[in-house]
Amino acid sequence: GILVSAVEPGSHAWRASLREDDIIRSANRVDLHSLDDFKRAVKDQRKLLLNVQRGDGAMFILLQ
Repeated sequence: GILVSAVEPGSHAWRASLREDDIIRSANRVDLHSLDDFKRAVKDQRKLLLNVQRGDGAMFILLQ
């Protein structure tokens, strides 16, 4: 997964509930093992479906 190191308050990601220290496990249903995986999964996409782990829980976040 990809560790989120910071999220700008007020940004689209912040409003969608992405937070610092979240771990993004997949993007657009592609498992992530590196930042390069993330870049390939989101390239040229207008919508982004993230599978996010926060502590012991998990959730999906949709960014449009």
